[in-house]
Amino acid sequence: MGDLNFKVMMGVIPGYGHANKELTASNAYQVGMETWEEAIKEVMNMQSNPENLESSNFYEIGGKIVPALAVYSKNFGCPVGGEVGIQVESSIGENQDAELYRKSVIETIKVAMSKLSQSTTTVEWAEGEKSKGTTYISEGGEKISENDSLEGIEHFTVSLGNGTNSNEEYLRVGSAIQDAMDMVSATGTGKVDEKYYMISGIMTPVQDENGGIQFSASQNPIYGQVSNELYRKSVVKTIEEVMKTLGQKSAVINFGEETISLDLEEILKKQNEVGEIRE
Repeated sequence: MGDLNFKVMMGVIPGYGHANKELTASNAYQVGMETWEEAIKEVMNMQSNPENLESSNFYEIGGKIVPALAVYSKNFGCPVGGEVGIQVESSIGENQDAELYRKSVIETIKVAMSKLSQSTTTVEWAEGEKSKGTTYISEGGEKISENDSLEGIEHFTVSLGNGTNSNEEYLRVGSAIQDAMDMVSATGTGKVDEKYYMISGIMTPVQDENGGIQFSASQNPIYGQVSNELYRKSVVKTIEEVMKTLGQKSAVINFGEETISLDLEEILKKQNEVGEIRE
């Protein structure tokens, strides 16, 4: 069993429907990083149970912080290409209690959200590489919804784009994802009254020598994504559309213990064959 860890993305500009106010991924990262450090200091002075003066203080939740863009539908107020912010990820410390660690993570996120005037975010939990559910924080931290009841919540990562993570490339890739998610989620699966899921997610720099942009997300039942199989199919269909828009020749979707390789020539060939049959 791996160590308990988390990832969370937070925007740095309040509200929806803005155009990032000319902030880029890099300078938005500076704002977010400073805010997270402020939140840590504030939470470290809090007791985990304010009604018990002998209770432990919350843990210090440090970790790795990287620039990030939340990519969701433009119809829901997302700026073209994604909403700038930060992604924070960290693992439980040696000899730390898992329950208090989870509480410390959530409390630190709530404080940071308040400072950044953010209303919602989703915390992704894992043990090692195995997804262990999500925590949906809404109403500025007033409402907490745990999504750990779904066995084997799907999580994926995929590298997209031309191998850079310039502001222009974030915009190009993010816009392609937005167009794909809107189109795919409006498409029926062939079953009565069933459509593919809308696959929103997070763009971050790829953390290896190849560089580029990583797009990742977790299945979230709070949005009605209750089928593991349909979630996977929706991811594949969305990434296929992104590849067609970007002209990306190949992509590997990593679902943790399984990977799916996509080839643009095969995607276009399959599309043409379907078109010929319909004619």
